[in-house]
Amino acid sequence: MRKHSPYCIGIDLGTSNSSIATCRIQNGKLKTITKSVMRRAGTNGSRSDPLLPSCVFYFPNRSMGTYDPIVGDYAKEMYSSMPHLVAKSIKSQMGQTVAEGLQSDIPDKTPEAVSARIIHALLTDLSKHLNENITDAVITVPASFDPAQRYATLKAAELAGLEVRDSNGNFDQSVLLSEPEAVMYYLLNEIKNGSYDATLDFSEPKKVMIFDIGGGTLDITMHIISMNEDNPDLLDMQLIATNRYTPVAGDTFDKLIARAMYDQYIATYRIQSPAAASVIEQKRESVLADLLAKAEELKLNINSAVDDADYCGRNITQDMEFDCGGSIVSTGYLYNGYFTKEEFEKIIEPLLGKNYTYDDYRQIDGRQQTEDIIWPILDVLRKAAKKLGTDDIVPDKVIMSGGMSKLYIIKDRLEEFFGTHIISVPDPDLAVAKGAVVYHSHQHQYMDQNPFVNESQSITNTAPMLIKSSTAVLADSIFLGLKGGATHLLADEGQALPYTSPLIEGFKIEGNQKLIAIPIKKKGTNPGEFVTIASGNISFEKTVSADSKVSIKFVIDKNQLITIDAYTETPDGKPLEHGTVTFALGESKDASRSFKRKSKADMVTPPAGAILVPSNEISGLVSMCYNYKRNSSAIKSRKARIACCGNPQDFGEAILKSLKNNQRSVSVCLCLIPLARKLSQHWTPEYTEQLVKFCCDIIKPKLVGLSIYNDNSWRSVYNESILTIGLRGNAELVEMLYNENLLNDSSCASQLMHIFGIHGKHAEWIASKVYEKVPEAIRWIGCAIDKSENMPDDFDFTDLVDELLDRIFYNNGNMGTVTNCIISLGLICSKTSKYADKVNDCSREDAYDEIQRWVEADSLATPATIALKLITGDTLETDEEQYLLSFYDDN
Repeated sequence: MRKHSPYCIGIDLGTSNSSIATCRIQNGKLKTITKSVMRRAGTNGSRSDPLLPSCVFYFPNRSMGTYDPIVGDYAKEMYSSMPHLVAKSIKSQMGQTVAEGLQSDIPDKTPEAVSARIIHALLTDLSKHLNENITDAVITVPASFDPAQRYATLKAAELAGLEVRDSNGNFDQSVLLSEPEAVMYYLLNEIKNGSYDATLDFSEPKKVMIFDIGGGTLDITMHIISMNEDNPDLLDMQLIATNRYTPVAGDTFDKLIARAMYDQYIATYRIQSPAAASVIEQKRESVLADLLAKAEELKLNINSAVDDADYCGRNITQDMEFDCGGSIVSTGYLYNGYFTKEEFEKIIEPLLGKNYTYDDYRQIDGRQQTEDIIWPILDVLRKAAKKLGTDDIVPDKVIMSGGMSKLYIIKDRLEEFFGTHIISVPDPDLAVAKGAVVYHSHQHQYMDQNPFVNESQSITNTAPMLIKSSTAVLADSIFLGLKGGATHLLADEGQALPYTSPLIEGFKIEGNQKLIAIPIKKKGTNPGEFVTIASGNISFEKTVSADSKVSIKFVIDKNQLITIDAYTETPDGKPLEHGTVTFALGESKDASRSFKRKSKADMVTPPAGAILVPSNEISGLVSMCYNYKRNSSAIKSRKARIACCGNPQDFGEAILKSLKNNQRSVSVCLCLIPLARKLSQHWTPEYTEQLVKFCCDIIKPKLVGLSIYNDNSWRSVYNESILTIGLRGNAELVEMLYNENLLNDSSCASQLMHIFGIHGKHAEWIASKVYEKVPEAIRWIGCAIDKSENMPDDFDFTDLVDELLDRIFYNNGNMGTVTNCIISLGLICSKTSKYADKVNDCSREDAYDEIQRWVEADSLATPATIALKLITGDTLETDEEQYLLSFYDDN
């Protein structure tokens, strides 16, 4: 269990460099101290520096047959010659299951295991200095870290020997501190100590953006900071928005510079020695690894020259040259190069987002993320504007921190972008570690002892200004992964944490199973792309049958640990079981009951309105169609899911492609044509025209009296095609269907009456079918007459009304027939109909009297009431109009 030690310790676990800090009380002020770490530094011997390169070299110990981990400068030096034995920039891999790039037999397999080596190196050296075993510390993480990355950081801290669990054995999330918050803790402490002068007045709430750029991560957050009403030494710091994770940082700049160096290097040898150039080209990747250190050195040299010139009140010219190069171990050929200041700036210009202006934050939603330092700012501005409900978001202050913030061109670009002065924190390389110490001291305020406070001082009087972080927010929207690649939004970006969801219903289990897979996803860098950030399974004691209902409820705590509860019901709504899972990537705790690993977990199907992946859904549907009888239930379920999805407009291409590729398959055509007809209401005209053309090609033989396929299944395909042409085609195609060969084919009669009824065409032909006692004719005759523009003058409305009244009287208990007759009588006898004067008053009264008898019948009360209102000319209520529309649903 975690217990606070008497020491305040902060660790900045960085991508390029890491550091550890502690503190002491001096003259009533909290002074933060970064500890210089002694480490083996390869060719430079041993040296002491507060920044420890976040690199681990696994030295092959031949005599022991093991690998000895060496952390720091020596590991960084060895990367160029033995990259397979060096873990570098491991922070960018946190949350992944495997540490990439390392030789397979190295014992540290995961990013957290490698990170633990770095943390342990920091702790070991400080423990020697304090003569105290350190098991209590605060570790910083980017605000954009997702649950998997936070979990991995806690795991690394535990592996390194820190106590990170609470009394219940769960991870204590207070071990972690957001890096932007750490920056604010440090900056406010420096201001309170009088060590730094910055115009930060929080007597009125201020919108503050923190731009923290290090070697491997770029963290940008927007906060609202205000003075606490009850305590003048307490600031309320509300996180409003944070950027999605981006790899653009110091390493990215170095890689661009290294590529430019490579081009210069090989170009020189192509002139001097083509053979040497060939070697350089063959070893390109190794050469680039060699050049990374030289790229960083060039960057620092140019920046130092600019800083020195600024200090002396002068400028350096754009054509000033800076030498670079040295020995390239991988080739043995020396590199002697140089770049001017102008050339240097041109190399890194793509990372400065020069194509963006401030107002672009209003229009980046849904656009592909670009790799530069401005896109993440726009992302935060967009989210902040959305969160605060404004179209005009401007930060009151912008604070810049991180090692890369010292690069002159970054600050220049930010001041150009914002049009205002940027506050640079003092000691930006170490600000995060020092801020973690200040935060850790807050955690110690209620402890009985603190070795840095003497008897005459109380921790309350000497403590720095406190920050009260009332909420955390999600950097990215998170989604539940569903069957077929679909997703369901769980919580939107900017959601305040902790958050407890309502019960989300509408999910189903497609097959018989005991396990439900629960993957959590977020949006990727490309539009429409999703990546899994956490996953687990929920198990049940009994196999849950197909089409059982699943409801989900979840909780996200302040540190983004996710707990999901699933409740199952039978298809008819009877409760079954409840299961729970709490997880991040790399761990899945099934809190409800154990399960057999050999059991197969499957995802739940999406609820109505979910955004589906058309290619996945349709290809799956087509596959099931080739064993239609076995999969009939699953096909029906999937078609229903697609029919009520949230993105029907996206299905045109996938369905049309599948129809074309499977046009000889009766099961595929019979499945997809009616589905396409329904969805095509939302398609572009081009896709709808392609669907209609496909159906026209199917029925062409029937129009001339031929029938290539005669079995009943193909008759159904013909009929679905006819219906699709009639309902989605133009007037000319509708008239084409009034074809003698089709009219004389009884198997097509129902579809033709449907089409002509909807369009108000050929009502006299439908009436002829009423006299022939065709059931479907009774349903469509009223609609056809109501929508018809020119009924024949000699059409006998009285005989038709009498026929429908006879059908009601001789209904043989068929209430569907009665309903159809009632609605058709109402439309034919309607006093507002264009043919009202054609209907005999006696016939109208007979219809009214007959329908009145059915008002009392429970199942027919609604259609009978509507019909009576039509006959008397009364206005229909909204729900009655909706009933009438749905009665003649044209799909």
